[in-house]
Amino acid sequence: MRALVIVLSAIVSACAPLVPTDEAQETEDLSWHSCRFAVHWPEKEPPAMHVDLFLARDIVKPVLESHGPRIPLWRFHRRAVRDAAGHRFSFIYFTDPRTQASLVYDLQNSVAFKQAGSHNIIDSLSCSDVDYWAGSDIGATADPRWSEPVRDNWPHYIMGVSKLWLGLIDDLATDSSKHGSLAETLDHYRHVDNTLIGIWHEQGEHAFLHHMDAIFGYRGFED
Repeated sequence: MRALVIVLSAIVSACAPLVPTDEAQETEDLSWHSCRFAVHWPEKEPPAMHVDLFLARDIVKPVLESHGPRIPLWRFHRRAVRDAAGHRFSFIYFTDPRTQASLVYDLQNSVAFKQAGSHNIIDSLSCSDVDYWAGSDIGATADPRWSEPVRDNWPHYIMGVSKLWLGLIDDLATDSSKHGSLAETLDHYRHVDNTLIGIWHEQGEHAFLHHMDAIFGYRGFED
C-alpha cells in the first residue's frame, strides 16, 4: 500500500489550543497559507480531474464551514502537468497561525482524507508555508506581472469563482456518503465533473464572461 506522506510543518505549535480566541484572532497577523493535495496519476493515463471535486466538497468544504469566519479570503487552484508537481489540487487561504494549525489538523483527521490516502487516491498532502507568501500582503499569491491594484483585488474575484464552482458541485452532486464505496463516490463525481464541463461550454460565455465584460462597460480588448 502506498504510504501517505503528510507534510505538517504548520503544526509545530500543536500543544497550543487549536481554536483561536477572539483576542488571538485580533492580535495575530493574517497571511497566506496553502494545503496542496498531490493526486495519484499513473503513467500513460489521463489525470483524474474529477478527484478534485471530491477533495473540494468532501474534505475542504467541511473545514471551510467550520473555520469560515476566520478565513476572510480563500480559493482553489487546479493543475495537471507531467512535471515534478504533477496533478495537484490546492486550497489557498488567508488566515492567522492558530487557525492554520487547527485547519490542517482537521484536514488530516477527516474520514474522507484518510480514506483517499488508504486507497491511493492522493499521494501526499503538503501544508508547509510558501516562503514568498510570508507577511500580510493581500496580493502575494497573484501573478507578480500584474499591476498592484489588480494583485490586491484579484483574491476577492477568484474566491467568488471558487465559491461558484463549489456551489455548482453541491447543486449537482447528491450526498456522496450514500454511494457506498469510495469507487462509487468518485464515479459519481466523474459524472458531476462532466456536467460541469457542459455547463461551462454551454453557459459560461454568457453567464460568466459576458457579465464580467458588462461590469467593465463592454469595452473589450479591441477598443
